[in-house]
Amino acid sequence: MTAAESALADRPGPALAAAYQQTHAAILAVLSSLSDRQRMTVIPACPAWTVRELAAHMTGVAADAITARFPVVNPHGPWAERQPIIDAFTSGQVTSRQGMATDEVLAEWAGHAAVLTKMLRGEQAFPAGSIPIIDWMVLCDIAAHNQDLRGALHMPGDRHSAGVALSLQRYVAGLSQRIAAAGLPALRLCTERSEHIAGHGPPSSALTVTEWELFRALSSRRSPAQIRSLRWSGDAEAYLPLLPAYGLPRNDLIE
Repeated sequence: MTAAESALADRPGPALAAAYQQTHAAILAVLSSLSDRQRMTVIPACPAWTVRELAAHMTGVAADAITARFPVVNPHGPWAERQPIIDAFTSGQVTSRQGMATDEVLAEWAGHAAVLTKMLRGEQAFPAGSIPIIDWMVLCDIAAHNQDLRGALHMPGDRHSAGVALSLQRYVAGLSQRIAAAGLPALRLCTERSEHIAGHGPPSSALTVTEWELFRALSSRRSPAQIRSLRWSGDAEAYLPLLPAYGLPRNDLIE
């Protein structure tokens, strides 16, 4: 078991709950400062959505997490097989709230978030039928979208937040599973704060990168060209398709 997988085994519920609450509050602070026109800004990291639609999606994630409505897919299967199912599901989260004002969407989110944080802390059980890593999934989702939102609005911030740090643990653990399933040697990941070994056995290649850039690459916010341009030692190409959790985006994302 890698260090990242060992950390996940402890299921730090209170830490996940606190990070979710902090990230939720940070996003609301940004949204509350926007004009109606700014809320129609397209999110480059989520090009099908505007700021308002991204808020609807995050509200839907909270609503569906506390009611066990997420589709069951193989988390380790090829992204090309999972993507149509997940895209259709998240699209429904947005379209079902099209007739609501943004403030109504945010009020709905606040109500669901209060229940969700209780579940993350372990004060209330997630309902039967919840996907196995629902607690980590909701945090990774909100942490990634916080950065998507800030990047679209040219309002950088929260890059060293608890949400980013904890989500990075989950993404490294997922990468470890993908590398092991591909039968590749382990990959060493070196950041300014820590070192991770993704996969099993001695690493044959290494990637040196800032923690935030690693978080963005692992969360599928960096193109193949951007990933290749990072500081690699060893065989980058073998790991390139495995690095992003949700497949490789086609275009560069500049933040």
